[in-house]
Amino acid sequence: MKHIRNLIITAITLLFVLLIAYLSGLDGNYIFTIPLLVFLVSVIILIQWIMFLPSYLKSTEHYFDITGSITFITVSILAFILSDNKNIRSILLTLLIIVWATRLGIFLLKRVKAAGSDGRFDDLKDFSTFFMVWNLQALWITFTLLSSLIIFTSNNPDNFGIYDYIGIITWMSGLFIEVVADKQKTDFKNDISNKNKFISTGLWKYSRHPNYLGEIILWTGITIIAIPLFSGWSWLGLISPAFVFIMLKFISGVRILESRADMKWGKDKEYLKYKNSTPEIFPFKIG
Repeated sequence: MKHIRNLIITAITLLFVLLIAYLSGLDGNYIFTIPLLVFLVSVIILIQWIMFLPSYLKSTEHYFDITGSITFITVSILAFILSDNKNIRSILLTLLIIVWATRLGIFLLKRVKAAGSDGRFDDLKDFSTFFMVWNLQALWITFTLLSSLIIFTSNNPDNFGIYDYIGIITWMSGLFIEVVADKQKTDFKNDISNKNKFISTGLWKYSRHPNYLGEIILWTGITIIAIPLFSGWSWLGLISPAFVFIMLKFISGVRILESRADMKWGKDKEYLKYKNSTPEIFPFKIG
């Protein structure tokens, strides 16, 4: 029953991803009589399937995050090559994605290698569950990249302008926050005197997950760049930053880390004080 459920979820996920790609790409470039955006999303899915097989056979999650990064880079370069819009915007966009994906991929690969395993996958390595997870990564990549892919495949000849400048500055701000937060936490963990302690200094003084804050901000920047190109169904590109936020807060990031932290330091008065006084993601209280 479990395997049937997982396969159904996988099928629904793929159909949903391809539907969003089709609708978003209707007004854009075409290839082989189908929207170029659909072709690019199909490549995203295919890469996950190719890398799933050796990962399943070796029962390892070590290729998961790096495959995600490689997919971002590969599809962005392919989108640029196939696009009719080879302009300063698409060149800069390709470079922004390559920089982000390369840094994150190397960081995550080093982290999982150092830890020896990724706890997220401890109970997810039977065939149907593992295959489902790899296809969910295709959904993650597609929705995160959606506004970017709309830029690459757009037929709108809008010139480089104010939205591009604002978007690039926003992206750079987000990347800076993410890089600094990751380095601060890595340095904290590498200090033996901090063993079994939680970080509450640097950017972590103002947010319990500043690295995720940076991630949300940088993808918001990409979407800002895309706004002048949106029309009709391509306004679905607004999914990108919203999806990143939902994914990090409710599914893969904050929810899991907060649960682990509560299990580890839930009776620590200093941790409880830190948790109650420090916002979860945004450095201000909401509500």
